[in-house]
Amino acid sequence: MTNLLAKILRFITQGTVSIAAAVALLVALIGTIDVMTTRVLAQAIPGAFELSEAGLVLMVFLGMAIVTREDSHIKVDILVNRMPKRLQLICNVLSLVLTTCFLALMTWQMWSLAWKSWKINEMATGLLFFPIYPVKMAAFLGLAAATIEALRRLRIVLVEAMFS
Repeated sequence: MTNLLAKILRFITQGTVSIAAAVALLVALIGTIDVMTTRVLAQAIPGAFELSEAGLVLMVFLGMAIVTREDSHIKVDILVNRMPKRLQLICNVLSLVLTTCFLALMTWQMWSLAWKSWKINEMATGLLFFPIYPVKMAAFLGLAAATIEALRRLRIVLVEAMFS
């Protein structure tokens, strides 16, 4: 059963990072085309800024799960690397507990924001009007996946700690 859950979580995480990569490509294309049309035709693409904003939100939040899965967060571990192995393990567990709690709080708050946005049919303001709630829902899903990945990593580290 645990193996099936791990496969499902890997599939979800790979899906979120694939969507984030596709969005990154779209944001780059929109930005490139916007700059070119502004320079050549003296006409910017209406809504390019708003679409880029939404795309950046998607890239960040949908990319969090893979970063958590692969333990690729930026770290300053100069001090921790000089500690004894047992103390390194304690620091690792503490950081994963804090990360999981922080991500869980962010997930909870993002759900609240997404739900309120959906209820009022929140729209982007600017030259291009489009609904914001799908972006917030996707951000919630990315955070939820990152929270579950943090829990998975915490479980792995605790199991390793028990058997080391």
